[in-house]
Amino acid sequence: MEADPSGSELIASVSTYLESDRHVGRAASRLFVHENTLRYRLARFESLTGANLRELEVAFEVWWALERSKTRRDT
Repeated sequence: MEADPSGSELIASVSTYLESDRHVGRAASRLFVHENTLRYRLARFESLTGANLRELEVAFEVWWALERSKTRRDT
């Protein structure tokens, strides 16, 4: 298991997890990491932000913020 993923790895992991309908197996496969690695990254994100990604409303808010961030970078 990795020591501490960088911010970009956490964001990519959370984004892929949300784009995979919050399915750990599919997201881990897309990221080419073990499911436990993804679970660790998600737990780390939740610990750092206080966001519970298992709550639909929270997951939507995080997804929206990530999408907004992407569009701001693209312009």
